[in-house]
Amino acid sequence: MVCNRRIRTREEIEEDLRQNQRDNAAPDGLEDRAFKQRRQSRLSRNKCRLNKELVTLIALGVENLAPSESNPPGQQASQSGAERVRRHRESLTPEEQATV
Repeated sequence: MVCNRRIRTREEIEEDLRQNQRDNAAPDGLEDRAFKQRRQSRLSRNKCRLNKELVTLIALGVENLAPSESNPPGQQASQSGAERVRRHRESLTPEEQATV
């Protein structure tokens, strides 16, 4: 089954990173050791996921592309599938291409 996730813009990802920092910031005062470990784990997991998404966005070369109203939806969808994969493969080194 094909996953049709919308590619978020760089600004959206960076805003989510900032929101993650605010949501998982250390509380004022004392903190239970187990709670601190869960909070730091949650912060790290979300940060890693968002950074990976940002790196993928940059690697695909769609860093600042956002859907515009002037393009028909069919044109956006066709560009988002095979075209992104092709661009990503072109940016890989020959060693990385051999493993893909």
